[in-house]
Amino acid sequence: MIKKWFSFSLIMLITTGVFLGFNFLNYSSYNDDPTGSRNSNSKSFNSQSQSKSQKQNFSEPDQSTGNAYYTDNFDGANDTASLKSRGYKIYYRSGGAQGIAPLWFQGALFPSFNGPANGYVASNFQTVNGNNNIDNWLVLPKKNVSAGDSVIFDARSDLGSTYPDSIRVLYSNAGDSIPEAAWTELGRFKTNTAGQWERKAFGVSSSGANARYAIRYSVVNGGPSGTNSDYIGIDALTLETAALTNDIKSVSINSPSGNLSIPGSLIAPKATFENTGISNQTNIPVTFKITGPVNYTSNKVITGLTSDSTAQVTFDSTFNPVVGNYSIAVYSGLASDGNRLNDTIKSTFSVTNANFGNGAGYFYANSTTGAATAPSQPLYCWKDTTGSISLAVNKVNALPGISTGDLDDGYWKVLLPAGKKVRFFGVNYDTVRIGTNGIIAFQSYVPDAGNWSPPNSGVPGGSVLNAIYPLWFDFDFSNDTASVTSRISYKAAGDQLVITYDRAQVFSGTPGQYVSFQTVIDISAAPAVNSRILFQYADTTGGKTGSAFINLLNNNNLETHLAGFQNNTGTSALTYRFRNTSSVITPGSIFNTPSGSLAVQFGPVAANLNASCQSLNLTSRLQAIQLTRKDTLTVTLRESVAPYPLIESKKIVYDSITGSASVPLSLAQNGSSYYLYISHRNSISTWSAAPVPCTANLMTYNFTTANSQAYGSNMIVVNGKSSFYTGDVNRDKIVDLSDIVAIYNSVSVFETGPYLLNDVNFDKIADLTDLISTYNNLSNFVAEVPPPGALISQENILYEKDYMPKTEKIIDN
Repeated sequence: MIKKWFSFSLIMLITTGVFLGFNFLNYSSYNDDPTGSRNSNSKSFNSQSQSKSQKQNFSEPDQSTGNAYYTDNFDGANDTASLKSRGYKIYYRSGGAQGIAPLWFQGALFPSFNGPANGYVASNFQTVNGNNNIDNWLVLPKKNVSAGDSVIFDARSDLGSTYPDSIRVLYSNAGDSIPEAAWTELGRFKTNTAGQWERKAFGVSSSGANARYAIRYSVVNGGPSGTNSDYIGIDALTLETAALTNDIKSVSINSPSGNLSIPGSLIAPKATFENTGISNQTNIPVTFKITGPVNYTSNKVITGLTSDSTAQVTFDSTFNPVVGNYSIAVYSGLASDGNRLNDTIKSTFSVTNANFGNGAGYFYANSTTGAATAPSQPLYCWKDTTGSISLAVNKVNALPGISTGDLDDGYWKVLLPAGKKVRFFGVNYDTVRIGTNGIIAFQSYVPDAGNWSPPNSGVPGGSVLNAIYPLWFDFDFSNDTASVTSRISYKAAGDQLVITYDRAQVFSGTPGQYVSFQTVIDISAAPAVNSRILFQYADTTGGKTGSAFINLLNNNNLETHLAGFQNNTGTSALTYRFRNTSSVITPGSIFNTPSGSLAVQFGPVAANLNASCQSLNLTSRLQAIQLTRKDTLTVTLRESVAPYPLIESKKIVYDSITGSASVPLSLAQNGSSYYLYISHRNSISTWSAAPVPCTANLMTYNFTTANSQAYGSNMIVVNGKSSFYTGDVNRDKIVDLSDIVAIYNSVSVFETGPYLLNDVNFDKIADLTDLISTYNNLSNFVAEVPPPGALISQENILYEKDYMPKTEKIIDN
C-alpha cells in the first residue's frame, strides 16, 4: 500500500511540475549519482537490528560468465586481522580522526547474499567522526590478472536507506598496494537500498602478474553528523577470466552432502554443470566419483548445453553407503575444453547411523533394530515409579516452595539424597532442576525467556546451558485440554535418579496431544566418570502417549524440539534429535517405527549402553497356605545399606502350589545387590538373609531351603519347607493379642468369603484353624526381624527454590 501511494505521489509531482513549467532536465538519477544526498537525522548502527522481514537472503542469482580463479564469499571471520591473514590490505584515507567502528567488519545489519547470515564484509558511517568524507580502502590480494578479466561482487545498503552510500572500484596492474600509488578507476555506483543484493562486474584492459583490485567505500559529507553515509555490505566476490570458446565448468555437488543418516534408501548422486564458453556444446561426458568405505563411479553424457546455461545431472541410483567418511570428485570431460582448471570440483561428506554413534565425549545407542550392530544397546523398560515425589499433578504445583516460574514454563530445584551425585561433562552435581519443558538442568536459568523450546540453530547454544534435554519442547502442565491427567515426578532409587513426565501436554494442544517419557541418570557417592543417561519414550499403551502426538511427530508437524544435552559453557553438545522451525535436522527416533516405545542411552563407554528390564526368580512358602491355592505377595527391592531405601515394589500372584514366582523388575542394576522384602496381607513381612546380587539382569532367591535364608532365621518349617509366619492380620509387624481378637471376632460370627483378612489359611472361612495357628505364633513371640537401622518410611529430602533476580521484560519488535 505504501509503495502504491509513493508511486501515485511521484506521478502527481511530475505532472504538477510539467503544468507549472518546472525544469527537470538537470535532474540526475539518484541511483547513478554517488554524491547525491537527502537530508535526514543521523542514525545509530545496531548490529542486532535485523528486522524479521529481512531474515531471508533476498537476492538475484549469482551469475558468472567467465571462469573464476579467485573466490571469497566472506563466510568466515571478516575482522581486520582475518582479512589481512587472507592477503587483503586495509587503509583509512577518510577525513578527520577515525571513528568508533573498524574500517571493515563482519556483516550484521541484514542477511548475506549467500552462506551464513553474517557471511559478508561491511563498513558504515561510524568509521569517521562528526561530518567528514569517508574513504575506506579494501585492497584485494595480489593475483595474476590478464586483460579482459573481471572483478565481480554483490553489494547493497540497508533496506529503505535514504543515505547515498557509494562504492568505487579501482585496479593496479603493477600491484601497488597503497592508495597513493597509481590506480585506474574501473567504475563507481550507489549501493542498492531496495533490500536486495545487486551484482556488479568491472573488467580490466591491461595485464599484471601481481595485480590488485581495490574496493573503496567513498562518500562525501559522511559520518554521524553527515548526510550521505549509512551502511554497505560486500559479498560473493570473484575474479574471473574472459569467457572461452569451449569451456564446461563443474558448478556444484548437489547430493550427497553434509551428514547423512542410515538406514536409508539408495542414493542417486546429483551435480550441476555450466557451459561458461561462448559456443553451444553437445555430448558432454561427466563423471561422479565417490571414494570411502563404499566406492562408487557413474558416467553420464549431457546431450546438449547452450552457452551460459546450466544442467543438473542425476547419476545412477546405486550408491548404498555405510557409516564412515567419504570424498567426492565430480568432473566434466569435454575434449576441446579450453580451461581445465574448472573441470573438477571436490567435496566430502560423512555417514552416521542415527540409531547409534558418539559426540561430545559420550556414546549413544537406541533400542531399534538399526542399532543392532552397535557395541551395546538398551532395551525399553519403563521404570517403576513407586515412591516417586510429585512436583506437578493435574494442574497443581505440588511443591511450590522449591519451584521457579509456573506450570507452563518453570522448574523445581531438587537436592539429591545425601551421598549421591551426578557426573555431567566431568563435573559432579548434587542438585538438579527439573523443568516443565523437558529440561533437566544443573544450573539456574530464567524460564519463560524465549527458551520454552530450543533455539532454531540447536545446541550448543541458547540460554539454557549445562542441561539434559530428554524432550525440550513447549509443554504446558497448567492445562488439561490435551489430557485430563498429568504429572511430573522423581525419585532416587539406589544408583539411579528417575525423572518421569506423565502425559506432558503440548502447549495449546488439542485432545490426545500429549506424551510420556522418562530420564534415568546414574548417581553414586563420588562418580569418577560421566553418568549414563537414559531417555525412554512410551507408546500409547495404557494411555501413556496420545496417538495425536505421535501423528504430529510422524507427519513432521511437531514444532521445534530437541533431544540431547550440552555443557555449562555452551561449547560442547550432543544432539540425538532436533527439529527447527522448518525441518528435522538430526533424525534420531523417539518412537520405534512407526509408534512403538523406544529407549536411547548415553554414556562414556560404548559397550555399556545396556539398560533393560530385570527379573527375580523367587521361591517361598506361607505357613498356613501349603500347596493348595494361589494368593498375592508384594515383593520390594531395597538398597543394601541402612536405612535400606525402597528401590521398587511389585505386587505379584504367589503360586503356593509351586511356591515360585517370576517377578518383573526395572530398577535393579547389574553388579549391585539388594535386600528382598516380602509382604503378605496377613503374614509377617520377611527380609532376605543378605543382599541378593543382580547378574545378567537376573536375581534368584529361594527362601524355602532353610530358615537361615531369612534375616534372623525368621521363618518356620512346614512340610519340610521354610515358610513365612502368618497371623499378622493387622499388619503391625508382630503377631499379638490384637490379631487373636480380630480373628476370634470373625470366627464368632462364622464369617465366610473368598478373600477374608482374618482367614489366614485362605480356605474361605474364619474358623478355629486360623485361630490356633495364630495363637501358636503369638506364644512364640513372632515378629518382623529387620536388618539393623531399617527405616521403612524414608524421608524425602528437597531443596530451596532458586532466587531469580527481576529482569526487564523482553519486547520483540
